[in-house]
Amino acid sequence: MPPGTIPKTSSGKRQRPLCREQYLRDELGRSKTGKLKLAMIFVRSGAGFLVAQARRLLAKQRAPE
Repeated sequence: MPPGTIPKTSSGKRQRPLCREQYLRDELGRSKTGKLKLAMIFVRSGAGFLVAQARRLLAKQRAPE
């Protein structure tokens, strides 16, 4: 089974007991997200803009006049 997927029945429903067993045995695995994809998610969320604004404000406060 590919990382990041869970076992399903032929009708597409989750196989909850099997999921639980695999989770407890730490066999479900995780799909890896690349750094670029994470960066794009961060930027699209607007959080990147807020962090940049906060850094500018802090830099202004720390700069000697």
